[in-house]
Amino acid sequence: MRFVHYREELAGVLCHETSHDIHHDVLHLYQKQQKAATVYTIGDFLANLATGGKYSGVIDTLANVGSQFQALPYSRDVEAAADHKGAITCAQAGSNPWGMVWLFQRFETIDANAPPEFISDHPTNQARIAALEQELQRNVALFGRYSPNIATATPLTVAASRAAAARDAAHKAVAKKH
Repeated sequence: MRFVHYREELAGVLCHETSHDIHHDVLHLYQKQQKAATVYTIGDFLANLATGGKYSGVIDTLANVGSQFQALPYSRDVEAAADHKGAITCAQAGSNPWGMVWLFQRFETIDANAPPEFISDHPTNQARIAALEQELQRNVALFGRYSPNIATATPLTVAASRAAAARDAAHKAVAKKH
């Protein structure tokens, strides 16, 4: 079974992911994580030195958890920015950006066990839907020509889905070589 049912949803995913590349999000996240890891490693070392290593397991665990929690808000901001830029990119390319909303609405129906936002690296589906709806309705000059009605969506054909899967596999194979 495929999850993406409409051309506009697929375009939304592609525009969102392209936004990560445009903003160099992976590189920026890596740099931020490296800085945080250095700070937590120094703190971990000093704490272990001060306690004579007596609580090293607890200190190491707290340092790791602290490091991970520290990065979560940044990741949520990056995802929200990619949604924003993705919607703009879709509209500029002539694809209905409401496809992103439709896809998040579908995620909402199957993602009942999603963690609360404060421990997730992504905004909740509800938050993403609300932010996109607000933006799409607010910027009439860019988004006004697109219908929010999913009945206007273009269904993906099985052949198009298979072609997309084949392209993904080919891209992954090339990426593994590099």
